[in-house]
Amino acid sequence: MNNILFKQKDICFRESGDGKTVKCTIIVQRGRKCASCPMASYLAHIIINGVELYCEGGDCKSSIIIYLITCKLCLINYFGKSINQFRERFNGHRSHLKNIMNADEIDDENSLAAHAHFVHGVKTAAEFNDLYRFSIVKRLQNPNLLTRVEQSFINKYKTQHPLGLNMNDPIGLRMLF
Repeated sequence: MNNILFKQKDICFRESGDGKTVKCTIIVQRGRKCASCPMASYLAHIIINGVELYCEGGDCKSSIIIYLITCKLCLINYFGKSINQFRERFNGHRSHLKNIMNADEIDDENSLAAHAHFVHGVKTAAEFNDLYRFSIVKRLQNPNLLTRVEQSFINKYKTQHPLGLNMNDPIGLRMLF
């Protein structure tokens, strides 16, 4: 049944207005639930390496964002940026799981997959989804500011390796595991 006013996938997440991301229960495509929903964090206030973080909140369709991904098992964090919708960006992180064994180097693009596979033995996309949760930290209007704002979060909350999963240092050099 088609709805002329909106598509079900367009209402997948609802913003609660207090920095939290509210999970949905709506079926979005051919009987499957949204893959991002189980990974959304209800937390609007998080403490990372002793520093408080207040999230702006958002949803799986939010774009031009800074996001935080946290490993549920070891509570290690990763800040990322995306010009695309969050769900598309996270699909990119998940896709690296297939190729991590043959990767020449570990960098920001595949650090989540490397952590999942080498530290926790994750081999499937479902296990990958179960391992991480996400929060939308900041929404921006200007995509040109993404890199600077992301780096300021990485520096402030000390999520560079070895305290976190971010692999690039402030001047853009890659770090080794």
